[in-house]
Amino acid sequence: MIDKAKSWLLQCLEHHQCGAPLPFFDNAGNGLPTRLLDVSTRPDTPSSHIRLVNSNDISSSGQGDDEPLVYFALSHCWGPEGIPGAGKTTLSSLPQRQTAIDIDTLPLNFQHAIRITRDFGADYLWIDALCIIQDSVKDWLEEGARMGAVYSNACLTLAAASSGKAADGFLGHGPVSTPRKHIPLRLDTTGLQEPELGPVDVLLYSHRSLSVFEPKFLDKLKRGTHLLAQRAWCLQENVMSGRVLHFVAGGELVWECREGLRNEFLDFSYGDEIWSAIVPKIASLRPACVQLGHMLTGELDALDLWYNHVVPDFTSRSITFDSDRLAAVGSIARAVAWKCGWTGEDYIAGAWSKDLGRSLAWKMAEFNAYDKHKCGNTTQNTTGSSQAKSTEWRNPSWSWVSARAPVVFEM
Repeated sequence: MIDKAKSWLLQCLEHHQCGAPLPFFDNAGNGLPTRLLDVSTRPDTPSSHIRLVNSNDISSSGQGDDEPLVYFALSHCWGPEGIPGAGKTTLSSLPQRQTAIDIDTLPLNFQHAIRITRDFGADYLWIDALCIIQDSVKDWLEEGARMGAVYSNACLTLAAASSGKAADGFLGHGPVSTPRKHIPLRLDTTGLQEPELGPVDVLLYSHRSLSVFEPKFLDKLKRGTHLLAQRAWCLQENVMSGRVLHFVAGGELVWECREGLRNEFLDFSYGDEIWSAIVPKIASLRPACVQLGHMLTGELDALDLWYNHVVPDFTSRSITFDSDRLAAVGSIARAVAWKCGWTGEDYIAGAWSKDLGRSLAWKMAEFNAYDKHKCGNTTQNTTGSSQAKSTEWRNPSWSWVSARAPVVFEM
């Protein structure tokens, strides 16, 4: 399974520009996280230990001056109970974590992410709970501001799509590198598709039948089964990532990059013309990486992306703290401003001062949503359980950011 994912990454690295720095980030100043987890296995360190390192201190030996630092990032749900103490870095635990962290004490999601990162041959991994000092407001403000760049500059984002909380884990119980038995097939789709795609190379796996022939794997990216698609923070993480490996329900893998989608049951060669026909067919799913790529190349209008896709999607997701709303969509707003030729001063609490009419023409989409918004005393966290709303933060009432229900714009 992981061998297949490795081949996807290699092909993307060789044939795409999905890892190119995004132009709206100051990569020289804030493109990297302050800290990373060193998950490499060294002769002088037990394989059961990792450590926290400062990215500026990582040796660049073996890399050219212009070579980017290679690291993976984890996108995951904390869960209703949050992260246990051993899974978080605090001011008091920071010195010890810079020396050693026992992997066995970490939540299962973190253990699995470390395992996958090592299997790919990468040495560094970014996990929010461990790489951001959780009881430091200063550190959170600094690292939160560069969150989009952290995911953008990661070589690969690991999306724990089947995991509802940190302790769940997202890998099956078998060896991750065990190949599944399959039969290569070439199907002639002439007369079956419009436009015609011609011959299609696919892999038919032993536990699959043609009655459930893919691309039904795309259903795995929908909100009902993709748990991260229910979480507001993960929209930005997914959109900013150049490459995402989704670990979805059933132990399957789905690859997403700015050039398209793959999975292990339906494998298209990137050189085939099939992608030019298939990607528009799945546009209704709005794959996040592809979506941003289309905006950057001018195929998708930046404000259309914002009003018709980003805000409606974001507001339909759950978020634990109202005070996080602007930060959780901030990097996408930065991308839109860059594409429009605007500055950060033109973005005010979710609204665009140079497009104020449309910015204020929002409404809550759900029936009776206003009553729930006005009277609601609870908010949903990342797994759907309720918790008391904070009374310490109030987003401006004229902005969609204040809504506690899905929002649409009247154009």
